[in-house]
Amino acid sequence: QALASVMARRPENTGGSLIFQEGKEIEGDYYVIAVYDDPQECTISFSAYELENDQTFTYPFHYSEFDDLFKFDSELMNPSNQDARFHWVIERLDFVQDARGQKVLCVGQEPTQELEDDAALVEEKPQATSAVPTYTGGKITAATRAKLLKELDTQDDDKLHEGLVKSEGARTRFLAELHAKRQLEQLKAAQRLQKADDEREARLAKLEAIKQQQAAKALQHKEREEAKANTMTMLDALMKKKEAQAIRTIMQEKDEQDRGMGREKSANRARRKAKERNAEEVRKIEQTRASQLGRKREEQVAIRERRIAELNREIASRVFDHKHLLREEEQRKREEKDAIIEEVWREKAMEG
Repeated sequence: QALASVMARRPENTGGSLIFQEGKEIEGDYYVIAVYDDPQECTISFSAYELENDQTFTYPFHYSEFDDLFKFDSELMNPSNQDARFHWVIERLDFVQDARGQKVLCVGQEPTQELEDDAALVEEKPQATSAVPTYTGGKITAATRAKLLKELDTQDDDKLHEGLVKSEGARTRFLAELHAKRQLEQLKAAQRLQKADDEREARLAKLEAIKQQQAAKALQHKEREEAKANTMTMLDALMKKKEAQAIRTIMQEKDEQDRGMGREKSANRARRKAKERNAEEVRKIEQTRASQLGRKREEQVAIRERRIAELNREIASRVFDHKHLLREEEQRKREEKDAIIEEVWREKAMEG
């Protein structure tokens, strides 16, 4: 409690506000443990400030990682029990050495024991089973007493050393598993981002192909409408010309009829012939128009089929290239994942 009253120095590259502070003794040295909450980075950082040499060691937690520590604890799984959570983590703070031999902060599975607890444990251990026979009565010489004490001290030291080695190995395995889990989560997040980018690119390519098809259809429709309008204009002009010629012919025949009744039969024949000619001309005009429309239709169909074939070939080429890129990307991701997994197992094997 005396250590908690000391204000710890904020470590570098640690944001957020100070929300908790508590004193702790680790490996015989006294530290002030400060807890910083950074909502922007979604992290909670535990910083151990050493009073003697003014050093600070930091161990950050993501919000989800911090909550996972208490998912099996009925009392601490409630986020409102904040101080108890911080105290639970501080009790388990300890130091290990990294690959460069430097001291780094870690979190163990069990609360770290202070020196006073270790001394009490050493004092209690001689009461356990011992291979040295006990004396229930009589006097013990000084030499025998010294021999007994030496044997007890040796056994206690061996057991204590074995316990420390086991706890050190457990902390090392815990840290290795924690780092491997973080690397795996980062790899999964990167793969999810890459997959989302690939899907977005595929959607954009598909939309672009649909847009090109719609533009081609609109152009074909416009050309058909223009050809139809030109044909109708030509037909209207030709019909007007034929109608005017027929009217002139009728007027001439009328004039001849007025001049003499003798010419009535000739006029009638002329009218019949004129009607027959007009009917034949109209039939030829209709045939010409139908033939022109058929040719135009066939030309438009051929142009459309060529354009569709070109678009299909282009789309098929793009899809093939895109699938080829996807296969190469999947192969590269698989090789990277295998390399990372192999590296993690190799590190575990070297640590084991």
